[in-house]
Amino acid sequence: MNFIYTINPESKCPIMLINKSIGEDGVIGSQFQEEIFFLAEMGAEDITVYINSLGGSVIDGMSIYSAIKDCKIPVKTVNVGVAASIASVLFLSGSHRVMYDYSVLMVHNPFNRDGSEDSSLDIIRESIITMITEKSTLSVEQVGEMMNKTTWITAEEAYSYGLCDEIKKSGKPAKQNTQDIHAKWESSNLFLNKIILKNNKQEMIELIKILNEGGLNVSNEASETEIYDVVKSLINKHNKEDENIEGDDSEDSGEDVQNSDMKEMEDKYNSLKDAYDSLVNEMSEKKKMEEAKMAEEVENKISNLINSALNSGKIKQSSVEMCKNMAKTDIASFENFLADLPVNKTAAKIEAVAFENKIVDDRFSGYKPAVASEIMNAVNAKLK
Repeated sequence: MNFIYTINPESKCPIMLINKSIGEDGVIGSQFQEEIFFLAEMGAEDITVYINSLGGSVIDGMSIYSAIKDCKIPVKTVNVGVAASIASVLFLSGSHRVMYDYSVLMVHNPFNRDGSEDSSLDIIRESIITMITEKSTLSVEQVGEMMNKTTWITAEEAYSYGLCDEIKKSGKPAKQNTQDIHAKWESSNLFLNKIILKNNKQEMIELIKILNEGGLNVSNEASETEIYDVVKSLINKHNKEDENIEGDDSEDSGEDVQNSDMKEMEDKYNSLKDAYDSLVNEMSEKKKMEEAKMAEEVENKISNLINSALNSGKIKQSSVEMCKNMAKTDIASFENFLADLPVNKTAAKIEAVAFENKIVDDRFSGYKPAVASEIMNAVNAKLK
């Protein structure tokens, strides 16, 4: 399983991020759906979804909404900035919904990106109204009016409407400013970046230890890029100092000693850089191995699903390849697809054939074992 939106999939309490637009250019519904269900199957106890998004595709949003709502383990949603348009509906789907005191929601009527009008927009609008009223104390009429006006909702208002279950204090006075909402969204992403850095922190401890032993004062919160830049800048600095020393015609008796010291420092930092590159490669290989293992687990799961469907008569042998391709594209949707198929009680079952009755004559390779045996017995009877 290739996790895109989960930052700590091996944790008992993994964190997922919706910090982009919803749809093809950001958070894809089918991928998010697959990840959240896979986490539940892996044994996660609960999931927290941090949301900071201006919205996007309603279709992708509906996939994410149903996945969060129907997940068999608790899924908490946290609005860390702006949850607008379909992203506001995703926030509502959580089993426990938390907003910071500076967070805002926004609801409006759906629209086509090209500005065109069609009857499907009215149907989608009714669906969204149902989703919001189901998770609030608002009436259908109230939600419809708020959507018509494009309404921005503060944390306090959301709590009073039943749109959130808890308001988390930021520790500083909150200044609501819906006029510059893009700036609010971008600043809130800094919070999500800190979460990502915490996930990388465990993998970077050993490298930071090596750098600090080498005389560098590197923060435990530093990212891979920041650490690499520190090492690179120091190497460049000492290289320049070496060049200046080589160009000095002074016959100072301490020149050779100084050159020797600088060479030693350069070697030291080159060694640190090599250690950094080695660790990064090691982490990359580890990630590849984990992805290969997850891919194998998914392959086995697909095989078990298809064999079960064959045995119960839900699908035919001729449909196996098509079903495999469906499952590889979206295994969660494929499971739902199989669950909705009726069991064919009269479906032909694959009969076990005893080893001694196995047909080895190539002329009968196209027949079922039972039929081929019958033909061979009839031929042998006539030859006697």
